Amino acid sequence: MITALAAPSSTSSCSAMQEHIQVRTKAEQESRTLNDRLEALVAERTEDLTQTNRRLSREIEEHRRTADSLRRNNEFIERVVEQAPCLVLTFDSDSQRCSYVNSRVTDLLGYGQDELAVAKDNLIQGLVAARDRGTFREMLNELVNA
Repeated sequence: MITALAAPSSTSSCSAMQEHIQVRTKAEQESRTLNDRLEALVAERTEDLTQTNRRLSREIEEHRRTADSLRRNNEFIERVVEQAPCLVLTFDSDSQRCSYVNSRVTDLLGYGQDELAVAKDNLIQGLVAARDRGTFREMLNELVNA
């Protein structure tokens, strides 16, 4: 027995092919549109990041200049304090200890710089006569509360 295959009608075949082409064309267009949108977003984000990097670079340079300036100022102040003809010290009123003293301490009081700067004992008791300690503390409180 011979079976005859029916040939598809040319109109339905053309119609299906046209529909397939239209679907594919539409998908390709949507893909191009999405790619264009994505490229625009990437370009925009890249520009934002470039501007942010420039701003951060300027800020870093400004911080570096500020740090250099502070370092130079601190070095200057240290030289001035060390060369001052008088005793200069920093004193913590809570712990009653000296945290810094310039080199004139040796000439004026006979102590080494590190002896007072790291002294564990109460500085007032070591340097101020017992009869003057009350007055010294009052003066110190006035300075701290001023």
